[in-house]
Parts: sequence; structure tokens; C-alpha cells
Amino acid sequence: MDFISVIGVVLRRWKITVPVFVVGMALVLRIASGLGTEFESLGTVIILPPSVTVYDLSADEEYNDEANIYIENPRSTRTLAATAPIAVGASEVRIAAADAGLSPNYEVVVDDVEPILYITAKGETAAQSSDTLDFVIFELSRELAVRQGVTPDIPAELVATMEVLSEIRAIEDTSGGLKVMGTLGIVVVLLTVMAAFVTEGLVDRMAVNRAGVATA
Repeated sequence: MDFISVIGVVLRRWKITVPVFVVGMALVLRIASGLGTEFESLGTVIILPPSVTVYDLSADEEYNDEANIYIENPRSTRTLAATAPIAVGASEVRIAAADAGLSPNYEVVVDDVEPILYITAKGETAAQSSDTLDFVIFELSRELAVRQGVTPDIPAELVATMEVLSEIRAIEDTSGGLKVMGTLGIVVVLLTVMAAFVTEGLVDRMAVNRAGVATA
């Protein structure tokens, strides 16, 4: 059966399809209104290499190269950028965020080329979204220090650091609600079409039965 035939059945059984469609869309709107608003904060950070490497130290300068194994790696910033988000995204960190009244719904994506991290933090309120972004940035910075074994005796110029490139705070995000409405709307349309064909089938069967009785 082609599309035109389907439309014909739906229109022919409008006494059934119209109420089904109207009631269904009313339920969709009711569900969508109860979803609430979600806010999203975005941040971009970059991992900067140490301003001085162990190879730049003069002969009379001493440095314990076991303290920060990332210093001697030319790709240290890429390594740190790839590994730090794994720890920050761990379940215990998300639980800690939730316990602090923040949102565990955040994501850190690593750039394919550069040691750049893209952070998305979602929350039920603008403040929660913004505070969660601050939390993730702090945890990333702390993880960098932990992985490099940073201690007071390590010169700051020998430590890779993190710099915030951009921040966008508390954008109202309606995409989730629109997706739900779109999905439920498709379901309503399908149910409407099904109701039309079920009605069509019942009417046809009743007509056949009546014809049989009249013949008898």
C-alpha cells in the first residue's frame, strides 16, 4: 500500500483518527511540560607544556627526573590530556559532585590533534550547571598535579599546567525536551494510523458479514 492510500484510510476514518491524534498530542504536551528546563555550561581548556624541560637545565642544576615522568616525554601534554579526563569521569568523582549538590551529568572530550579538552556540564539550574563546570575544571587541574607528582620542591617551570581558553555559562538547553516531544509525536502518528486501519478492517469485516447474512 502506497502513501496516498494510507492517507486515504486515515481521512476516511477521521471520526476515529482525529480524537486519537488530538488526545495523543495533548498527552505529549503534558509530558513535555513536566520535563523541566536544563542548563548547559561549556568550557575549553588547554594543557600547556613546562616552560623548561629537564634538558634545558644546566649541568650544576639537579632535578629528580623520577618525580615527574611526563617532563621527558615530548608528547607529555597529549598524554596528560588523554588520561586526566578518564580519572575525572570516574564514578567516584561523579558521586562526589552529586554529594556536593552539583550535577554528575558532565562530559570531557579530548581534541583529536591538540592537548585541548572540551567540557560540557549540565544541570537543573543555571547555578548548578555553572558550579559543575568549575568543579570539573578544578578536578582536571588537580589530576594534572597528581599525575605529575607535583610537590613544593619541584620548580613551577618544570610542571605542565592547564589554562582555560573559554567559558560559556548556563545556556538554556531545550534539545532534550524537543527530542522527547519529537519521539512521542511520531508514536502518536503511528497509533493514529494503526487506529485508522483497525477501524477500516472492522468495518470491512462487518460489511462482509452483513453481505453473507443477506445472501443467506
